Amino acid sequence: MNTLADGLARKNDNFLLLRFIAASMVIYGHAPAITGHAEPVDLFIRLNWGTYSGAIAVDVFFIVSGFLVTGSFVRNPRLADFIWARAIRIVPAYAVCLLLSAFGLGAAFTELPLRDYFQHPDTVDYVVRNLQFDTVMQWQLPGVFADNPKSDVVNGSIWTLPAEVRMYLLVAALGLAGALSW
Repeated sequence: MNTLADGLARKNDNFLLLRFIAASMVIYGHAPAITGHAEPVDLFIRLNWGTYSGAIAVDVFFIVSGFLVTGSFVRNPRLADFIWARAIRIVPAYAVCLLLSAFGLGAAFTELPLRDYFQHPDTVDYVVRNLQFDTVMQWQLPGVFADNPKSDVVNGSIWTLPAEVRMYLLVAALGLAGALSW
């Protein structure tokens, strides 16, 4: 029987292809919600799969990520190294994304005068609250995308990062308990 270590030792895998397919499925699955149009009905719903392409794609992303992150812990089971590797992978890029969203994108698209936008407490709170990796997130920026057909959410995909951080903690706990060496 193959182990996780066997799979990780292989040099060529299809993770990049799986991620590309999953990203395409997310775009396809979320397009009706973003545009405010209910049609066309998602292919997977029409095929009676019981779920739509976006949900399937998110599951694929989490499975691939789980495999790779678990492999990272198996290769180097030192907790401090694992936490540092996970933090350096997510926090800098996420912080830049939030800062650019709040102070670049938000400033460009707000309906408020710029002075009011920058002085609004929700502008800074968008960055601060979302960097806490909590399940209570801030989705809107003041006056930004207020007239979108479906919602004024600035970046709906950031919900995955707190979930991923919780999975990192679970992998660390399972690794420390010895469950990953099975």
